[in-house]
Amino acid sequence: MVHHYFATHGCGEAHAKIHADNCSGQNKNNAMLQYLMWRVLTGLHQSIELSFIVPGHTKFSPDGFFGLFKMKLRRSEVSSLSQLAQVMKDSTKGGFNKPQLVQENGKTNVFYYKWTDFLQHHFKRTPGMLSYNHFIFEKISKGKMKLKAKCTNDANQIVERDLLRKEFSDNSIPNFVDAVTSGELEPLVPDGMTEERKWYLFEKIRPFVDEEFQNELCPRPSLHKPVITKTAASVKENPGKTKPTNPEAKRSFFDDESDDELYM
Repeated sequence: MVHHYFATHGCGEAHAKIHADNCSGQNKNNAMLQYLMWRVLTGLHQSIELSFIVPGHTKFSPDGFFGLFKMKLRRSEVSSLSQLAQVMKDSTKGGFNKPQLVQENGKTNVFYYKWTDFLQHHFKRTPGMLSYNHFIFEKISKGKMKLKAKCTNDANQIVERDLLRKEFSDNSIPNFVDAVTSGELEPLVPDGMTEERKWYLFEKIRPFVDEEFQNELCPRPSLHKPVITKTAASVKENPGKTKPTNPEAKRSFFDDESDDELYM
């Protein structure tokens, strides 16, 4: 998503400053640091500074705009992705919230790649990164990253780490086009929904969707409904998953909480 944002909404800037919260799963991780280093080494930026907000004070403007979207969504009826995108557009008077559909009218707008596999081949991991809040990447540093725990210019508090693996030099890292063309950077293709999930949407969700959007959101699956059987041993091990006898509480075997989490 970061690569798509810079490619689509970037202004051709040479120097970038990024602020983010401390979520290690999304922002503060090796893949993010390696990706930003890749950008400066391939000339997409001359320098990038990544700063993380102090824990306990991580609410800033993006959270406010997302809150406006949630307020608008509570007062809206949504039966399709296009309607959800329109709610996003209408959530602010100045049009600050801009939706980005991955696919629209049969066209793919956002492409995903296996960045982690590509980057870890060229760059090293950064031990103890969670102890730092400021990371500086500069093309002139030739693969070396500066880390700071606090926002300071005190040279004694700045740590330098070499991210490049020893078998690579700063001018040997492939750019985006070369990496994709050579196959080093592979596309990440979604697996799509299983037949069980398609039948769940058709049987359980379709009745609550406006008729106009039923065939768009939850059409009838083209394949027959999968038949899932349970052995006596599996029923004994999971007594809570036996088929309910109450007709009002009757559900298909694949329609349980664990499956909801798996397929959502």
